[in-house]
Amino acid sequence: MGPEIWVFLGVTIGAGLGALPGLLALRLQRRKVAQEEALQKITAADALTGAALSLVEPLGRRIGELELIMQTQNKRIAELQARLDAQARQIAELQTANRTLCEGVSRLSHQVRALGYEPVWEPAEDGESE
Repeated sequence: MGPEIWVFLGVTIGAGLGALPGLLALRLQRRKVAQEEALQKITAADALTGAALSLVEPLGRRIGELELIMQTQNKRIAELQARLDAQARQIAELQTANRTLCEGVSRLSHQVRALGYEPVWEPAEDGESE
């Protein structure tokens, strides 16, 4: 090998060694930029999560309040339904008793007529009193 090769090798190796710190710095800078970008994404995600939670938390509390109101109303509806059912049974019993009484009054009116007298009062044909 001639001296030109040694000079060439020396210049190439020297240039390579001279460029090495710059290449390392560039690589470190790229890593730093990538880390900063990842940190910005994480910060943005945290901000978005915080905003979403600040909107969701009051809604969750309101849902809890509405569920309590709904439970109270469901109890009240059940109570009113039980009352309504009892009143419907009572009405049916009263209607049956009314029909029985009207039939009895009608029979008594027929007996009074059969004896040759006119009754003072008679129920209407539909069972209602006049």
